Amino acid sequence: MPWTRPACGLFLILFSAHIAAVSIKHPSNEHDDYTDSEQKDISEINLAAGLNLFQGDILLPRTRNALRDPTSRWKFPIPYILADNLGNGGRS
Repeated sequence: MPWTRPACGLFLILFSAHIAAVSIKHPSNEHDDYTDSEQKDISEINLAAGLNLFQGDILLPRTRNALRDPTSRWKFPIPYILADNLGNGGRS
């Protein structure tokens, strides 16, 4: 087989794929402390730890509250658009 540019490129790609596949380390299952039936959901673990997380995984700082801390407020007006079908009760 003559070593032309396409043949060298194909060889390089296949060789790289082989090296990448062989070098991946697979974790052994010998030291598993629990089976799949004993695994808990991450939200259950966080609740048991006493973590009050927003949306299950976000820890909100208690000090960053714009109602209590004026430095947390934006210093400029924030533009917004109200829908045309919104009644007067919704605009106030």
